[in-house]
Amino acid sequence: MVFPKDFKQLLGQSVGPEQAYVVLDALQEAPSVSIRLNPAKIKECPFPDAQPVEWSPYGYLLKERPIFTLDPLFHAGAYYVQDTSAMYVGHVFREVTSALQPGATVLDLCAAPGGKTTDLAASLRERFGDRFTLLANEVMRSRYGVLRSNVQTWGDPRVGTVSRDPSAFGSAPIFDAILADVPCSGEGMFRKDAQALAEWSLETVEFCAARSHRILRDIWPTLKPGGILVYSTCTFNHLENGDTAQWVADELGA
Repeated sequence: MVFPKDFKQLLGQSVGPEQAYVVLDALQEAPSVSIRLNPAKIKECPFPDAQPVEWSPYGYLLKERPIFTLDPLFHAGAYYVQDTSAMYVGHVFREVTSALQPGATVLDLCAAPGGKTTDLAASLRERFGDRFTLLANEVMRSRYGVLRSNVQTWGDPRVGTVSRDPSAFGSAPIFDAILADVPCSGEGMFRKDAQALAEWSLETVEFCAARSHRILRDIWPTLKPGGILVYSTCTFNHLENGDTAQWVADELGA
């Protein structure tokens, strides 16, 4: 895999030179395979020799990739196929929202294809039973159908789906917590998607950072006073990550 010079330079600036080599080496490896159980439907991992994921109570790392589409449990929503790195967002959500109370209203703002939505749903149901509301939103209509299908397969009646621009939610503070896993330059996807690498550029990074600012500015008024915003990306650079988090603090008052 050949990485653009600008990517390697920006990566070094963002994570440090030593960690940059770790990342570059990891991006050359084959992707791992992991699933996350739906605790409302299944209690034990159906695949032999699977290893628990340290940061997910429902996650398992598989030794090889089965043909999931041939498994009735997959079609029944007994588990969701999800990278272990994506499961870490669920871990962060559980850690920082420990003060949420029954009746909490949560928004997954950029939700397709539904992995993080279903992770949040499992955590909220375990804590509150039926006393929560989770709204999963996806502005891209081409991706919304996949989100809705995955949420329906998961099967939690307290989870709803909509397709709205963040600005359409208005300014009333209605959400106790918001997860904004924003569209990004996708550097974490390079080893899975050659197109992501081919489309990467500094201009794309800057565009994605600016878009994140717009998304966060639009949705910020809907967060209740004292509410929690979890912001995440699947990319490495500081423009879309640390710099954007600092922008939220400086400009929005987080």
